[in-house]
Amino acid sequence: MLVGTSAPDRAFANWMARDAGLAQALQKQVEQLGLNWLLVDGSLSIADTAVFVAKALTE
Repeated sequence: MLVGTSAPDRAFANWMARDAGLAQALQKQVEQLGLNWLLVDGSLSIADTAVFVAKALTE
């Protein structure tokens, strides 16, 4: 995606900023709707993440 850009560092920074903004907007919408969500940031183990998802799907 960054190949062929004249400023790959700037393109990458713009890409990450766009993704962060999208994630924030999505989080806000999910919270307003009262939906379950999980921030996947590496703080939970894979096993703990699986438990969270399984519990959310059975509620």
